[in-house]
Amino acid sequence: MKQCWLNVLRIVKYIDFPLQSAVLVLTMVFSIISRNEDRFLILFLGYLIMGPWQLFSAVLFMIARAPFRDARIAHLALSAVCLFYLIEPKWSGPLTLLPPGLLALLYYGITARWTFHKPQTGGFLRHINF
Repeated sequence: MKQCWLNVLRIVKYIDFPLQSAVLVLTMVFSIISRNEDRFLILFLGYLIMGPWQLFSAVLFMIARAPFRDARIAHLALSAVCLFYLIEPKWSGPLTLLPPGLLALLYYGITARWTFHKPQTGGFLRHINF
């Protein structure tokens, strides 16, 4: 059972980064080439796809005690604060998209660091790789 769980995590790890990269790049490209009226909708759709995926990823890897667990917990806490902040009806307009976008970029950075992270091996003179 544990080996199966590790295989699932390994697969999700290598799907996570390319999926987030594709959503990020496509959202940016389509928002740049679109008309001004459609930019808000395109950004909203990008967030609508990226947000639930990042939430699923963060919770899954946090439960699995994957590396960068503290960063994922901080991201989830910031997400909760951002969500409560954005529920306030007086906040609307284009600036509404800024906090979720920054959170998406933060978690994208966490995912990139973990995907390309090389664990250190050995205890004696690690920088020499003995």
